Amino acid sequence: MVNTRPARHSLLKSVRTCSFECLEPRQMLSATGLTTTQGDAAQLSDIIRERFGLDGAGVKIGVISNSYDRATLLSQPSEAEVDVANGDLPGVSNPNGFSTPVSVVHDSLGGDEGRAMLQIIHDVAPAAELFFHSGLGTTGMTTAINALVSEGVDIIVDDLTVGAPFFQDSSAAQAVESAVTSGVVYVSSAGNEGRRSYESTFVPGPVLDFNGRMETVHLFDATAGDYRQSITIPEGGVISLTLGWDSVFPVFNKLNMYLYEGGEVVAQSVGFDGLSSARDLLSFTNESISNTEFDLVITLESGVTPGLIKYYDSATSSLFPELAAVFNEYHTNSSTIFGHANAEGAITVGAADYRDTPAFGTDPPIIQSFSSAGGTPILFDTSGGLLAEPIVRMKPDIVGPDNGNTTFFGEEFFGLSPEIDALLDPEGDGFPNFAGTSAAAPHIAGLAALLLQANPTLSPEDVRQALTSTAIDMDDPSTAGFDVGFDFGTGHGFVDGLAALTSVLPPKVLDVTVSSSDPLVFHDPFVFSTVDGAGTQIRTVPVGKADTVAVTFSEAVSILEGDLQFVGVTTANVPVLDPLTPFTPPTLANGFTATWQFDAPVTVGDHYSLSLNSATIIDLDGNLLDGEWTNPSTILTVDPLVSKFPSGDGQEGGDFNFVVTLFPGDANGDLAINNDDFNIVINNFFLSVDTFGEGDFNGNGTVDNDDFSLVINNFFTGLGPLELLGDLDNDGDVDGDDQTLWDDYDLTNNLAGDLDGDGDVDTDDFDLLFAQIGLELITLV
Repeated sequence: MVNTRPARHSLLKSVRTCSFECLEPRQMLSATGLTTTQGDAAQLSDIIRERFGLDGAGVKIGVISNSYDRATLLSQPSEAEVDVANGDLPGVSNPNGFSTPVSVVHDSLGGDEGRAMLQIIHDVAPAAELFFHSGLGTTGMTTAINALVSEGVDIIVDDLTVGAPFFQDSSAAQAVESAVTSGVVYVSSAGNEGRRSYESTFVPGPVLDFNGRMETVHLFDATAGDYRQSITIPEGGVISLTLGWDSVFPVFNKLNMYLYEGGEVVAQSVGFDGLSSARDLLSFTNESISNTEFDLVITLESGVTPGLIKYYDSATSSLFPELAAVFNEYHTNSSTIFGHANAEGAITVGAADYRDTPAFGTDPPIIQSFSSAGGTPILFDTSGGLLAEPIVRMKPDIVGPDNGNTTFFGEEFFGLSPEIDALLDPEGDGFPNFAGTSAAAPHIAGLAALLLQANPTLSPEDVRQALTSTAIDMDDPSTAGFDVGFDFGTGHGFVDGLAALTSVLPPKVLDVTVSSSDPLVFHDPFVFSTVDGAGTQIRTVPVGKADTVAVTFSEAVSILEGDLQFVGVTTANVPVLDPLTPFTPPTLANGFTATWQFDAPVTVGDHYSLSLNSATIIDLDGNLLDGEWTNPSTILTVDPLVSKFPSGDGQEGGDFNFVVTLFPGDANGDLAINNDDFNIVINNFFLSVDTFGEGDFNGNGTVDNDDFSLVINNFFTGLGPLELLGDLDNDGDVDGDDQTLWDDYDLTNNLAGDLDGDGDVDTDDFDLLFAQIGLELITLV
């Protein structure tokens, strides 16, 4: 008999708690389909997509669950196709361009929990290629894992609990290890049994008669000789116990469970073949109105006395908590993670309601009460040999968000009662919420896809380390005090997707801002992020004075004062960092910004080289700055180098430097002041504007005579391949010799003296020439 079900799906948590001072809740980004799981924002993967441009492209993810699209197996219209058309799944009719459909390798009849998982993954990593395989039973689970590996997937995520020995790696667990060894990241839901488990050495008691068989009872309390465990099962309540013990194939002992009401046995376990499995099952539904008190008895029917015994109760649902059995005594609150979820290579995921996370106001985050706990020991190797020492694995690895929206999962419970409806849809937005570790695991799988896209060299262990080393510490409520670091209830803590990503990438420069602290001089900061992909690196600031440079990084970095050099030709101002050294910027949503102020302002026409020391700037994980933004050696180069912006190729190191000049009057940023800038000012004369490009150079909000004067006074000055057109003798400067030449042109009406290009040689041209007297081409060295 095989027990297969989606990771015990406790549908909803009834009460949201916030025992710490809540933060301001996050705002959701717009959904790609009808709805988006709120867990996307809880784990910060929405920020990853926005800030880093990652969407899972090039990554293949396989999902193992009960079913994908049961309607088609029943010859009914496809429900999955509706999701595709609405944008909640990829496929040919997806309106957002994600046209590669889910590849269904094998499907079975079920509750379509796999489709709900795929919706979550598509929300987090919308461009990832998706696969599905049902995994019913231990053999089916093993087959599904191997089949998806054969499909070439990079990540597998499952939410199934299948029959498996507690104390030995099953065939499914071995398949997980094989997949991970081949380079596949394996993510598994922890389960939803919380700590509803009893674990103890078997303590032999008296031999009693059970239906004509003499069996040895286990003493729950050896001192008192008590072999009955009191359990309350409310009317309509269900108990479903799976018992295991420390034997392996072939099994030479057999254990049983009996449930008593008073002196009468009302249920007993349905054992497996005594030679094939050290497991036993007992299920019971209390249909009595008046009788709710029962006793559990565990016996040894035959064979050697076992050492360690363990059972867990899988009949739990936070949707109907009043129906859960209550263990009144001897309950050890032990582990409930076992089987392939307890495999060494698996990234095992617990659950926290998205509302109980820092992004939505609760810090530290709070574990779901039903999220399964780790600590189940491995006593035997895969060949059945007794290990010299038990192996206790650090499970769960990580906690992910659950209880976010899907388009359909759980909607069949709508209408049972107003209370149930409120639990199913706490936001009241009309979409049912998907709770349980079955929902948390695909969030982590989608996030893993973003990590792999960002750094394809990551191994499965690298991904695990990125997730666990950056997690937000949580408390296991079943233990006294706050559990610092790993614990068996919450693992390493709640996932921080942004921190996990930045831990596997070197820091990048996202933005450079040159500005002035004098608002009368500077309208707004001049932002270099307008350069994207193939922009030139010689930039102009169309204003006359600046005293501040701010550099925004993709993550927190350690910076020393001398790590930024801003070296000019006409002046040599030394930047100073104020007030922190080293500098660890705190801002999250808009990046991490370090600001330098000059000891004196830089002024009109000054040319500067800005460079960052990529050999010493490091992030909090020790990764060096990703530079890769370099300039030509002179400001007069005709064809400047082209590079990416923001900085970087994903690898550590490389120079980050460029040339900047303060160039008042360059309205269009083409590195020259000419008729084009003149026309911009004229066309906007006396208009109120809010950008430099419209000609407001002095930042007073209006294009006026002051701006016009800046253009006229700097007419025909320029950088790059442009010449000073007032340099009529082409000797590199504008001086008296050029004025003499112009006088000759004026007398002869030689159009070589038509500096403003209006077809006449007149006083306007003389004014322009005079404005250039003393100017020369400058080469930056």
